[in-house]
Amino acid sequence: MVILHTNDLHGKFGERQAMLVAEMKKSADFYFDSGDCVKSGNVGIPIGADPVWNWLHLAGCDASVPGNREFHVTTAGFRAKIAGAKHPILCANLVWNGRVRKPLQGDQETPLPESVTFGNVGVFGLMVPMVTERMAAKRLSAFLNLSPIETAKRVVDELRSKCDKIILLSHLGFSNDLALVEKVSGIDIVLGGHSHDRIETPEKVRDTWICQAGSHGKEIGRLELGNSGLKSRLLPLQ
Repeated sequence: MVILHTNDLHGKFGERQAMLVAEMKKSADFYFDSGDCVKSGNVGIPIGADPVWNWLHLAGCDASVPGNREFHVTTAGFRAKIAGAKHPILCANLVWNGRVRKPLQGDQETPLPESVTFGNVGVFGLMVPMVTERMAAKRLSAFLNLSPIETAKRVVDELRSKCDKIILLSHLGFSNDLALVEKVSGIDIVLGGHSHDRIETPEKVRDTWICQAGSHGKEIGRLELGNSGLKSRLLPLQ
């Protein structure tokens, strides 16, 4: 299985990068992005769809997770941030704040799909908690973030019954990824983001590989998972 992955593009992913990744995708099984791909900041709301969504589509992105840049406390703001995305945006630890709202994608009752399966491969997303039950900001937010660790335990249990491999798209940061896989078994690969770590040799914790590919569209990670283990490279995009 060959996987391409990016994270924290911050709007630095255009036509040139998309064409390069599209060519790489011809010899890969999947391409995933681990959040903060849009240009606008946490509180900004774009007037139109961010162009990165079209470029990710051209590149062949199969799924992504929202980062703090994609998040907004209002439903309208969040919709504007992810408008134009043509691939599933996954987040298992994002829920409605005690309100009934039309889902942001698809027909599920959670704001975003928790996971997606590609044959025997299960993929789910976790984002950095922006608004939790303990924060005063919850009074202003249409959304709440649940515990990443407790959420991961539940979702992994659900996916393991139907998947041979499980991939986590994480926008939690490297240190939080380490803490999570110490407590959650069953994840094969974590494709991380948020902390902008450039990890040339993936970190292995128990049976889980943790990967991350820097930031700002400078490089893309390429993984090969086989019987002999995981091979990893960071390839230039600029």
